[in-house]
Amino acid sequence: MLLVFLGVLALGLVAFDLVTTCLQSGDGPLSRAVHRPLYAALHAFARWRGRRWLRWAQPLMATGTVTSWVALLWLGWTLVFAGQPGTVRASSNDAPADFWDTLYYTGFAVSTLGLGDFGATTRLGRLLTDLAAISGFVTITFAITFLVPLAQARQDRRRLALELCRAGEHPAGLVLGALHAYPGGAGAWLAQLLPTLQQLEIRHRHTPSLHRSHSAERDEDFAYALPQLGDALLLLRSGLVGAPPAVTVLADSAWQSVRDLARTHAEEHRTPALPTPPPLPDLAPLRAAGVALRPEAEVAALMAAAAPERQRLRQMVERSLWT
Repeated sequence: MLLVFLGVLALGLVAFDLVTTCLQSGDGPLSRAVHRPLYAALHAFARWRGRRWLRWAQPLMATGTVTSWVALLWLGWTLVFAGQPGTVRASSNDAPADFWDTLYYTGFAVSTLGLGDFGATTRLGRLLTDLAAISGFVTITFAITFLVPLAQARQDRRRLALELCRAGEHPAGLVLGALHAYPGGAGAWLAQLLPTLQQLEIRHRHTPSLHRSHSAERDEDFAYALPQLGDALLLLRSGLVGAPPAVTVLADSAWQSVRDLARTHAEEHRTPALPTPPPLPDLAPLRAAGVALRPEAEVAALMAAAAPERQRLRQMVERSLWT
């Protein structure tokens, strides 16, 4: 009975982790136990061999998560059947299956292959075989619902990062692009940006491990682009003289999303101490372009008021091994 109890415990852990990871906000306990050591090992390796290796973080963690679900499901059902001697027998000679035969039988039951060289000989055993097959099908379905949105979110992160990089490689460049290069001005740029930003905010709340996703190229790395956007939004929100109210409202809403993304990043990585705030953005390009800015001291005070958020944003850059 001890094996049956351990098997049921393993199956319950898989079920809880599936529901938590795929249907609730946040990663389940099993997923976290897989993600963190894998990411820590890869991050240490990337520090040694080059940050380009960080691009494998999300595929590695996703593969590890799905593998842990399948392995624990397989092991759980094996323990349930092994804890009932004589339930599984060979079809050829009716000999009772040993542990390895039971492991084999459970594997094709969970994968719904339906091979016939072993079979359950009791009513309970047949019922449990049906349940094992159903649980395997459900696990595969949940794995798909986990992987597809993850891949889509990773693509959205890269697309937004690329858009921001091409709009301007630094906060002043983003502000100039919004004011002078984007059709319709800063208000239209913010209105186009806001839905994507809010969608990514929700996805990172639902799947915090997205904060462990990286790109090989700087212009596609969300963790590098978002801090640049954060400073640009602070300037658009309060640093300009005579900014239209619509621009201020939209910039403030976008800043709330950036702030939330920085907070969930800090919570996911659990860094005990935040770095110092980044340097103030270079305002010389804006003044040279004739943009009306508040006095230097007021801009500095604006950035100082957002110091905790800017510290978290700098942490995003450094955790991605950028400067």
